[in-house]
Amino acid sequence: MRHPRTLYAGLLALVLLISSGVAALACTKVWDAYTSISAVNITAPANNTGVGIDQAITCTVAAASDQDHWVESGTHGYPWETSFSYTWTATAGTFPNGNTGQSVTWAAPSNPGSVSITCTVNDLSQVVPPDAGTRDDLARASTITAKVIRLDKVRVYYRTDDYPGNDGNTTIWALLWATCDDQRVYTSEGWAYGQWYAAGTNGPLAVFEATPTVSATVYQWPADWPSLTHDWTKLYQQASAPDGNDNRVYSYDSSAPSWNGSWGADITLPEGTIRYKGTTIMYNGQPRPPKQSVTSYDKEIATRISVRGIAVDGYSIPLDPNNLTYLRWLFAYQNVPYEWGGHWFGGSDSGGQYAGGSGAYDGYGIDCSGLVCCGARHAGYNWSSWRTDTSGLAPADDTQSNYYTDPVSYANFAPGDILNKRESHVMSCYRRVGTGNTISIIHASASASKVTTIPNSTITEWTDDGYKRRRLRPH
Repeated sequence: MRHPRTLYAGLLALVLLISSGVAALACTKVWDAYTSISAVNITAPANNTGVGIDQAITCTVAAASDQDHWVESGTHGYPWETSFSYTWTATAGTFPNGNTGQSVTWAAPSNPGSVSITCTVNDLSQVVPPDAGTRDDLARASTITAKVIRLDKVRVYYRTDDYPGNDGNTTIWALLWATCDDQRVYTSEGWAYGQWYAAGTNGPLAVFEATPTVSATVYQWPADWPSLTHDWTKLYQQASAPDGNDNRVYSYDSSAPSWNGSWGADITLPEGTIRYKGTTIMYNGQPRPPKQSVTSYDKEIATRISVRGIAVDGYSIPLDPNNLTYLRWLFAYQNVPYEWGGHWFGGSDSGGQYAGGSGAYDGYGIDCSGLVCCGARHAGYNWSSWRTDTSGLAPADDTQSNYYTDPVSYANFAPGDILNKRESHVMSCYRRVGTGNTISIIHASASASKVTTIPNSTITEWTDDGYKRRRLRPH
């Protein structure tokens, strides 16, 4: 039998053990996820923001918040969560510097289209034993859409009352083809639906109507897409490619920048032929310098604008209206480069083939007889075979007429008449001072490499050199 003191000591130890366990239980916090994680707010980029292909932008999300709850011995606490994870995902593109954190860099893909960018937020605090319960909330996420844009092409259009223009007053405008989810044609305020001339051998008409069933719909460039600027350069065509090069391309003097910034403008042009080249630049994301740009083609798509001569003066004898019309058309060809065998402004036709030139190559410019024939064709001379050469323009016997021309006397030689040297060259008179010897001529000059003028010369210096005075015959 145990001693009473021993039994008492054992009971006391048991009581102390139970008491300590109860005390420990009373000091344990029991946790619960009191509130959900706050709504996730992606602060940049905004939904449907545009960004160029292959360009990087900064994505940011607002700091999350969450309040938990614990109870201990009848006491309650409501602490705020302080630790969260931010994980970014996207349906396309990459995160070159990692995809975690409140701020990350997202690089757009190389293909255009809509991309979903998602930020998922999780709380990280855990219940530490001997506390019980949970502090874990359901993850929250937010998704925005980025519009990845590819610039495809820009084309230059212009509108005037007729083609070429009579007075040089025209409106020139850029239309931009760009692709996101689909390819569309874009412009800005100032564009008006109607008839616009595009590039081509004869300036084909482009009719843009407000109803897409008729023609392409032209959209406004969205305000939440990257900013655009437009650089315009006035191009004076100098020559085509060197002789012997079958792949003919234009050569320009592009040293005359015109204006920058706007999609288009109302302009007044001098007589002759020039082109405008338009470059559309899109600034992408942050920082600003990375960009993509498209430029209108330097071939015929760099729209040719041809303005006819406005007046012919300095001659005291009334001129045949055909002569005046003919001369006005000749002046529309000023600055067009010389090209043996050429007989047009130069460029590609609607099928993509280059117009003009001989059978040996596709020419881009115009030669001396081609200029005369084009002017006569435009002016309505109605020649059944409208293209001929210097031998066809006049017979060997200069006293005789042929299908194209008649001889004309010195006294009656007038603006609109030609000086023709068979198998050599032909020029047109555009000014004669009274009935004197001094004249001005326009011609397609091989030495000048373009259609140009000689303001001061004499009839006799040309006739002494074998040129014959001829007058074009209408039919």
